[in-house]
Amino acid sequence: MKAALVPSPAHQVFSKPLLKWAGGKTQLLGEIIPKIPQNYSRYIEPFFGGGAVFFSLRPEKAIIADNNPELINLYQTVADDVEGVIAQLRHYENTEESFYAVRAQDWTKLSCTEASARTIFLNKTCYNGLYRVNKSGGFNVPFGGYKNPKITDEVSLFAASTLLRKSTIICSDYKRVLQENAEPGDFIFLDPPYLPISEGHSHYKNTVLGLMLISHHCRSFDRISLFSRFFFSLPQSFIPFWYTVSMSIAVADIPRQAKLLARLITVVTLSRR
Repeated sequence: MKAALVPSPAHQVFSKPLLKWAGGKTQLLGEIIPKIPQNYSRYIEPFFGGGAVFFSLRPEKAIIADNNPELINLYQTVADDVEGVIAQLRHYENTEESFYAVRAQDWTKLSCTEASARTIFLNKTCYNGLYRVNKSGGFNVPFGGYKNPKITDEVSLFAASTLLRKSTIICSDYKRVLQENAEPGDFIFLDPPYLPISEGHSHYKNTVLGLMLISHHCRSFDRISLFSRFFFSLPQSFIPFWYTVSMSIAVADIPRQAKLLARLITVVTLSRR
């Protein structure tokens, strides 16, 4: 009989992103974490992606969300059945033939554990760890050809599972997530995607125009009830211009403050054109 996978104490301590994610904030954690308030009720991240900030903070109460159903399936399944995901990952081989066979699969026709393992496998073995789909929703990043990628990282998976089980995981648009869940005392981390390079593709261009999206997100806050704190992360290309290009502010009157912040961001955008 196959022995059950039993997490060691180390699995309860360390956590890191399960995926490499374009626009991920792992390299900026040293700038972001010190600006996060020490006390807050719940952590909310509606543009979750790879979740670098979440996995670094390890909040006791969290709501994480994304509008990518494949991504949300991964996190929900790791929370619910991490052993099943690990078992599936052990079947994969890092070969070009295997990669393209797995890439050709329709993840929506797989079980939750199979689909989650497929997502991890493709991310670990594709070129540069990109996540990109075509107009039909098919993953289209080529094989990476890496010598020895760590496809099955049990320590990270068990640690992530422990953390994710304590979190509410939602597949939804950011506006709905905030309108239906945000309450006074919550800390909201907003890291919106940048503008698409071309229609029908899900990868993003790190550009000044990406700031216009954040201005839009700010303006939408006047339809949401009171928040205590929120945090904006701006494109990395702005770091030389404004050292951290990120801010953490206390909010007493969200409609008034959000409009002020939206104007500030618009000014920053225009000043760099």
